[in-house]
Amino acid sequence: MIVMAGLLLLGLAQCKKEQTPAGTGTEGVRITLNVGPSAGSGTNGSRVVVDPTGNNGEFDYATVNYENGDIIYVGYNGACVGSLTCQDNTFSGEVNITETVAGEHLHFYLLGGKGFTPVIDETNNTATVNISEQATNYPVISYAPSKEAYNGAGSYTAKLMNKCSIVKFNVTTPSTAAICITGMNNKVTVNFADPTAEDNGFSYDMDGDGLITMPAKDENNVTWAIVLPQDELAAGEEGSAYTEGYTGTRPAMEAIEMNKFLADGIALTVNTPAVPEGAINGKFSVSATEQVYFSKGNLQYIGSATTPYWKFADNQWDYLGNNGQDSDSETANRDLFGWGTSGIHDYTPIATCWQPWSTSKLPNQYNPYGSTNTNLNSESGKADWGYNAISNGGNQAGDISGRIAWRTLTKDEWVYLFNTRQTGKTVNGTSNARYTEATINTDGSSVNGIILFPDGYSGPTSSTDGDGITFGAINNLSAWGTKCTSAGWQTLEAAGCVFLPAAGDRSGTLVDSSGSNGNYWSSTYSNLTTAYSLFFSSYSDSPESDGRRYFGRSVRLACPAE
Repeated sequence: MIVMAGLLLLGLAQCKKEQTPAGTGTEGVRITLNVGPSAGSGTNGSRVVVDPTGNNGEFDYATVNYENGDIIYVGYNGACVGSLTCQDNTFSGEVNITETVAGEHLHFYLLGGKGFTPVIDETNNTATVNISEQATNYPVISYAPSKEAYNGAGSYTAKLMNKCSIVKFNVTTPSTAAICITGMNNKVTVNFADPTAEDNGFSYDMDGDGLITMPAKDENNVTWAIVLPQDELAAGEEGSAYTEGYTGTRPAMEAIEMNKFLADGIALTVNTPAVPEGAINGKFSVSATEQVYFSKGNLQYIGSATTPYWKFADNQWDYLGNNGQDSDSETANRDLFGWGTSGIHDYTPIATCWQPWSTSKLPNQYNPYGSTNTNLNSESGKADWGYNAISNGGNQAGDISGRIAWRTLTKDEWVYLFNTRQTGKTVNGTSNARYTEATINTDGSSVNGIILFPDGYSGPTSSTDGDGITFGAINNLSAWGTKCTSAGWQTLEAAGCVFLPAAGDRSGTLVDSSGSNGNYWSSTYSNLTTAYSLFFSSYSDSPESDGRRYFGRSVRLACPAE
């Protein structure tokens, strides 16, 4: 069924019902709502697509198409009595009507469609839905009463009226990220007990900051969204416009009325990216109050240079393996470090083996890298690798006040990142997608590791959304079940995803398990001889594993996301 957003209707729907089979325990009925395209409005298709030149090319209407999985809720006699689900242009489902009421009509409500599950309050006979997320499925709020009163027999016609408006946003600064605005109505409540009121029982307000996420701009710097009715808003009132990694001010907006199509558009201006040098453009919550950016690659110490230096790997999938690390020479390159090998000697307590190239286990083979229970970021912070100047990460060392631009995550932050963080995104059927075990660059040099989804992830969410991406298990073990070609990984990286390669570990000069295990240090000690790290493999993962401090493990630094 074609949903028409403009000043008129959304289309025709024929409603047929028949008694449910005897012996079901209720007197309910099954209703089927058949839908099809309306004349002049195009053909059926995905509701993700907005056609601004619908209605035979005129700018009177825009079309937003139903798709499989959309749900219509049925009201009768002041209550929600069931729902109908779309499959191949037919809405069907069972509703519980135990007796007919003279003159009472059936009432049909589409509350957001697929992916927008309303909260039904049976006590107050209301349904509330938040339509903030519009990056993958445009929400539609619409309503229709049956043409004839329901009397338990016959067929019915309903015309669905749109309660949203389609708005074009002109984004004047290019961005490939999803675009967000705040300060807008994003929550709708329907009162089933009063569907005959002038507004059909609908009311609109903000949820939190009134955040609405829209798809990334097209080639003309334009994006489309379906929004709820709004009062006129002054410039910057109730919030701002921004994209992931961008901040900017929202301009004044005219009032947005139900069924309105704003073809002229609303201008949004966003500023220069605020992402630090060397960081991936994706924000990750590591506690209830703090977000970070991750560095663009694992930390490396290049001891073979004339003047040794620190750097981030050129690509997120890069690691050294046995390339120079099977040596204890001062000129060795390293990306598997013993705990506390920041290279800073002026630190209390002073580690016996504080040099980044160190492989020694002597004089204390279990504890050469610190002699007390002290975290790397305690006191001056100099024991943290992030205290060093990193050539492609701003090249700025920590100052005398202990400030460090980059730092190692704590054990609790790794745990929060993997186990608690709320991304608000569903990927491959799993809500709050946080990570997936993966093999990337499968069309070239394949690399195993873990992909981290950023907060508010806006990339592909199923294996059919993007070329070269097949999703495996999310937030769980999968034996590297997610597969990405080089192009597929580029799509995910552009959406702010982080990749932690399974770079193995090192004992002395022996590098082992490259490609099968990943071990990433935290800044948190466990006891006098061990410290915590993130561990993952094809058969196990733990964000709070621990191990001997002399083991060489990977380091992935982060910096605050302001």
